[in-house]
Amino acid sequence: ETPFPDRIRYWLTGSNWIDVSGETGSWLPSVIRALERLGVTGATTRGGAESVAAERGGRVSAVGPAEIRYAKSGDVNIAYQVLGAGADDLLAFSSGTLPIDSMDDEPSLVRFHHRLASFSRLIRFDLRGVGMSDPVAASSPPTLEQWAHDAVAVMDAAHSERAAVFAPRDTALHAILLATTFPDRVSALVLVNGTARFARAEDYPFGIPQRLIDDFLEVHAEPDAVERGLDFLAMEAPSVADDRAFRAWWNRAGNRGASP
Repeated sequence: ETPFPDRIRYWLTGSNWIDVSGETGSWLPSVIRALERLGVTGATTRGGAESVAAERGGRVSAVGPAEIRYAKSGDVNIAYQVLGAGADDLLAFSSGTLPIDSMDDEPSLVRFHHRLASFSRLIRFDLRGVGMSDPVAASSPPTLEQWAHDAVAVMDAAHSERAAVFAPRDTALHAILLATTFPDRVSALVLVNGTARFARAEDYPFGIPQRLIDDFLEVHAEPDAVERGLDFLAMEAPSVADDRAFRAWWNRAGNRGASP
């Protein structure tokens, strides 16, 4: 019942979709191939799972954290970072509630983002309501339109006229709206495991069954969620579900990203 296929799709001018095969655990080479096909060049891949596992065992980051800066989106402060100094700008959305100030604590993300930053100027940011960006009221959650405008505000603050946009999973919808609303600001769109919707429906059999969504909303934030049979990490990233160091980072980053 996994709703997210382990595929990477990217978008070329003229709504031309091309699939690039790739395991979820090897996003880096697939994303780089996509970016190279889109004209963002200069990338090669190095290292592998063994070196990442060794780094994770010592909880060592390859590069120190980038400076946290803030963009103004209306009355809301949006936290962002800039890594690298390549000729092409790459705006990276962060999936779920993973905050940018936790990314450099996980070696696989350090490797991923700093390889991207080796051939681009990588701009990553916290959505409003997440991490170091301003919080939002539970009674008034952000809209897709607000998140798209937040991305533009970050680009403006970072002096980015036009950027390729990278968006994993749930943020694929934000990125698509950004590209269609501000086409002159988006040079390319790379979507990883994006979906048209989350819930399963008669005309959308690929979605998550409603019972799983209900269970998740009821149990996921409880301290005994795993004991009650809802191990979100095992669902999302089974290859690291038994990695105690990764699980500790996952829980810590999620708690820092947003409250239940």
